[in-house]
Amino acid sequence: MTDLQPHRWLGRQRHDQGFATAFAVALLIALIAAVGLSIDGGGAAAAKARVATAAAESARAGADAIDIAYFRQSGIVRLNPPEAEAAASAWLAATGMGGTVSATQAEVTVTAETTYDTQVLSAVGFGAFTVTATATAEPDQGDSPLALENHAVRGRNGP
Repeated sequence: MTDLQPHRWLGRQRHDQGFATAFAVALLIALIAAVGLSIDGGGAAAAKARVATAAAESARAGADAIDIAYFRQSGIVRLNPPEAEAAASAWLAATGMGGTVSATQAEVTVTAETTYDTQVLSAVGFGAFTVTATATAEPDQGDSPLALENHAVRGRNGP
């Protein structure tokens, strides 16, 4: 007798059925996850950069709200906190992102946030997530008397 009898081959084929299907499904899930991580990972990184830029620009816009009356009286640059918050909030709203703004006489802090909707990873259960960034800006002291006192001016011919 030989091993090439028909009933032995049929028995082996029936016993191995389903293994290739399970392997193919596992391979497909791993492939979707790898593609999803590269596409959605890049998209999330881009969203993080956009949020960080929005937070920084909003904080800078708020840092332009100088208390002019106090500066004229004292020569010291400080912020008008309500105006700084309003300017930073308006800039943040113009970007289409949400977040929080707080200001003191010394600085403006903006936390911007947006939602990133996954494109590929949503197929394996990872949906949208929130991306946030925080930035702080101070008013530019410029050439105010206080700034000149605290920072030595260096020319070409002297210290």
